[in-house]
Amino acid sequence: SIFHLLLHALGFGHINNRDDRDNFIHVNSENIPDDFATTSIPRFFDTYNVEIPMYELYSRVSPFKSVMYMDGMAWGKHQALTVFSPIDDEVNPIAWQTQLEKEDKERLMLLYGAEPVKPTNTPPSVERLSPEEKQSAKDVKKCADLIESRTTIRFTFEH
Repeated sequence: SIFHLLLHALGFGHINNRDDRDNFIHVNSENIPDDFATTSIPRFFDTYNVEIPMYELYSRVSPFKSVMYMDGMAWGKHQALTVFSPIDDEVNPIAWQTQLEKEDKERLMLLYGAEPVKPTNTPPSVERLSPEEKQSAKDVKKCADLIESRTTIRFTFEH
């Protein structure tokens, strides 16, 4: 989802890559392709553009619901079998990567230190110009700094 990609851009890696992942997901190593033997699947697509204090995130935010889970069948040798499957009932693979979860928002706040901003009502329109100034602004011929483009040459018109 777009949320998954956005969080990658903001520095988050996959939840499947957490050091404590064995507490909540099972990795079926028998379904990892043989040619991936030299590739560290747990670290695949790790993100290094932001250094996240993992001990902070691990101790405060539960890993059970997040848009940052990799697809359970990603990189599988047999497409009908999962590579990643939940151990805990709270981890719901059907909901992976569909929406920004509460836990994702908490991790964003921990990393970037800001509360989400809720939209407010649009302030009433404030008149910045008097009616005379508006009319004068509409008459572009009176503007001394009017610049007209003729291909790449620009001329300043003075009246």
